[in-house]
Amino acid sequence: MRRFLLKLWRRRSLQADIETELAFHRDMAKAQQNPVGLGNVTLIQEQARDPWRFSFFEDFARDLWYAARRLRRAPVFTVTALVSLALGIGVNTAIFSLVDTVLVRSLPVDRPGELEQVVVVDGTAERSQFSYPVYRELRARTTVFSNLFARTVTPASVAVANRADRGLIELVSGNYFQSLGVRPLLGRAFDDDDDRTPMSHAVVVLAFRYWKERLAADPAIAGKTIRIDNTPFTVIGVAPPGFFGVEVGTLPDAWVPLAIQPAVFGSGRSSFNEPGWSYLWLFGRRREQVSSALAQANLAVLFQRSANLSRRISALDAVSCI
Repeated sequence: MRRFLLKLWRRRSLQADIETELAFHRDMAKAQQNPVGLGNVTLIQEQARDPWRFSFFEDFARDLWYAARRLRRAPVFTVTALVSLALGIGVNTAIFSLVDTVLVRSLPVDRPGELEQVVVVDGTAERSQFSYPVYRELRARTTVFSNLFARTVTPASVAVANRADRGLIELVSGNYFQSLGVRPLLGRAFDDDDDRTPMSHAVVVLAFRYWKERLAADPAIAGKTIRIDNTPFTVIGVAPPGFFGVEVGTLPDAWVPLAIQPAVFGSGRSSFNEPGWSYLWLFGRRREQVSSALAQANLAVLFQRSANLSRRISALDAVSCI
């Protein structure tokens, strides 16, 4: 505080002292017939004042005063800019609130406000996509999330009665519909057996919109066959009206089990269980008594364990192929 008051007191006589000092040096330069002189006098004055002034506050005040003077000279521009800023901030705030409240919090699922996407801090980066083995490990061992499920989407050809359309297919874990509390309008949804063994259950749940628009709302659709990327799938159910999943803006035409992934992705082989392939988004419901920090710590530990296990499995597979 003493130094602060001293600076305030000294600042009043600072300019006079600097000018007196510069005048002395100018006279000395003339007496010595120095052709160079003192150089940039303004720069020297600024450098001399810097140690004794509050440069940040003074520069800020000077810039603010300059901006105010310029804005005063253009009142129409000033009013337009202020109104635009006010409207922009207000609209952005309203849009964010609308997205958070109406879209995210009003997903067509059971208790949407409890859903959270799993994100793990891996070193200095955030990881939001995971391999299927890592998902299975997290689901089996986590104590902070209930109903942990996995999903991904891909475009695919969907053919019914020799008519093929390009559609969007969502691949989901067997507990997907159960975790969301969604009951099908017709037939049944998936269970864990549908996505336990690769390529063992070629079954599909149709979106209500697709069933109505492409299949004329056929009430006897359960048990019939459609083709997805030339693979026959048996229809086991139809999702309820308005259900589109957990990603706002994504409208799948159908849902299939993750275990059928090679047929939909067209890889020609099963990459379903490859530890190094991270393509799944995970969601769950954090338990009430668990804080966000505790959940993050628990998931980080489990992820490291599962990642290390996956690397060992990959190494063993590579050795076995030699």
